[in-house]
Amino acid sequence: MGKKLIIKNANFYDSAIEHPGDGVHIDVVAKPVAGGVCTGAGIYSVNRSVEITATPNTGYKFGKWNDGDTNSTRTVVATEDKIYTACFAEKIFDHTYSSKYESVNIDTMPAGDYIVVADNVTGTVKTQVIFMMDGTEIYRTPEILQGGSLETIVTLSNSFDIVRSAVCHVSLYKIAEP
Repeated sequence: MGKKLIIKNANFYDSAIEHPGDGVHIDVVAKPVAGGVCTGAGIYSVNRSVEITATPNTGYKFGKWNDGDTNSTRTVVATEDKIYTACFAEKIFDHTYSSKYESVNIDTMPAGDYIVVADNVTGTVKTQVIFMMDGTEIYRTPEILQGGSLETIVTLSNSFDIVRSAVCHVSLYKIAEP
């Protein structure tokens, strides 16, 4: 007799998929669906190594898998039926800071994980991006050299200020919750 795997689709309706009992069902899904394309789903023999991949669409970045892994391409071992959700991140903030120590308050963002992309686009030697909440520093990027860029994941609350120490460009991408 086959196994049933319950899948939550993009609208969060349950659906059962019947598959032969002699394999392990690996499913890979994108969240949000418009965020990108996932490959590697299938029915595999037990203990087989399987490569799964999450490729973001335009306007999105790959954030992480539902188990916290941040590699967009990874190898998993098929030991049991499992669903891997690729949590893509949509750009929700984009700003070029035109003067030193300019601050922008962001008070409408949902709390959660964000991808911070910062580019040092000026002739200054180095810059940093600092996140402040209620006057307290909550995150500071490493120094970004002239012409350099940085991409990192940071957890932020729903109200924060972005301050930088030189002219730069900052984008924020909100990572979808698994």
